[in-house]
Order: sequence, then C-alpha cells, then structure tokens
Amino acid sequence: MDTPLLIIGALLVATLIAFFTGVLPYPIGWIILTVAFIGRLIVLMSSAFEAMGMSLPGSSTQAAEDPEKIESAAHSAEVLLEAIHANRRPRDIMTREAFENALAVVMALGGSTNAVLHLLAIAHSARVHLDIDDVERIRRKVPVLCDLKPSGQYVTTRFHAVGGTPHVMKM
Repeated sequence: MDTPLLIIGALLVATLIAFFTGVLPYPIGWIILTVAFIGRLIVLMSSAFEAMGMSLPGSSTQAAEDPEKIESAAHSAEVLLEAIHANRRPRDIMTREAFENALAVVMALGGSTNAVLHLLAIAHSARVHLDIDDVERIRRKVPVLCDLKPSGQYVTTRFHAVGGTPHVMKM
C-alpha cells in the first residue's frame, strides 16, 4: 500500500476513535470536508506564491511523490543560495505587480475567500498597498479557467500535467 494512503487511513481511524470516545465533538464528514478545502487552499496559495516569483515555475502543482519534486527541490536550493549571495530579499520580489499576478492566478483557479484574505495579509506584512478594491478589479477581468477539486472535476496532478500555474499565467 502507498505510504500516503497508509497515513490517510491511520488518520481516519484515529479520527473515528476520537469521535466515538467523545474526544472529538465533530462529525467525521466535517473533518473530511475541512481537509479537502484546506488542500484546495494549499494549491491556490502555492500557485499564488509561484505567480509572485517566490517559488520556481511549475513547482506548486507537483505531486509530493513525483520524482520531479526531488529535482525541483534541488533547483530551489540552488536558486535560494543565489538569492542569498545576491542579497535578494522577499520584499524585493513581492511587489505590487507580483501580488496582482498572484490574485489573477487565484481567480483563474476558481478563487477562494481564504486565499484573498491571506494575500491581503501577506501584502500588508510586505508593506505593499493592496486592498479589496484591487481584488475586485482583478476578479472582474480574470475568467475562471480551471475546474479543480474539491468542488470541481479535476485533480491538481492533472492540472500539473497540462502545464499547471505557468500555463495559466500565459493566458
């Protein structure tokens, strides 16, 4: 059995035990839905960071168990070392334009209130002026291009196979 499936199975068993022993007061369905939506937020945020230039092109949608993830991690380490030697800081990369790119990608991937809130908070921390009016302006001009799970039809690995975030950014 695959290791990820073993982990998921163990988590489900532990959750069921916790629920039935009264340690966990919520129905299992809520937990499963929460995990699904957190997974979606992770895809949206990792794609947003990729669009901002904070991660390598194509890296946000790679499956964890895919061999290309190892190559991507090694290349990421090289790029990080180059950035350190060049004294390139996150605030040098996370500009207003970068945040607008991130918002456009989030909208194209189907949007998320949580992703928007996270990006507004990160922009504030990065001292970049961005507000809800900017979000609305971008939302009005960017069509939804992807139908990703949990509410959509396609899984992230399929999105990656057809070009992932870099492909969406070219559109």
